[in-house]
Amino acid sequence: MSGASRASTTGVGRANSPEAQCGLPHVWFEVLIRLVRSTGGQLTMGELADQVALTTGGITRLIDRMQAAGFVRRQPGQADRRVSYTAITASGRAKLDEAATFHAANLRAAFAGLGNRDRDRLDSLLDKLRNSPQPRPR
Repeated sequence: MSGASRASTTGVGRANSPEAQCGLPHVWFEVLIRLVRSTGGQLTMGELADQVALTTGGITRLIDRMQAAGFVRRQPGQADRRVSYTAITASGRAKLDEAATFHAANLRAAFAGLGNRDRDRLDSLLDKLRNSPQPRPR
């Protein structure tokens, strides 16, 4: 098992996880992060599915639940009404801010044992991974 895999399965911060502390499942946290980082706080359903590695059916069900909770809203595309966007709401931003506090503390704890050089190398490798093409699940 790789070090990254071990770190993610050791339970570091589980009691302080966003889900445990504020009732926000990890995948919801991921969706809200993606939306807040996007232009205008919105993404198409297809873009969102690609970014969180879900099928289009999976992202539809997930967004249904998140919309019912008031964290996102759907809106039709202006240029093409066949395209549906998901946008973060004020409630979604507030929940993300709350969860980010716990998430940041978990990351600090998980990487506390790394020196600056190791953290810089890890950061570089993660940037490389993030920027590499990712296959879409079928």
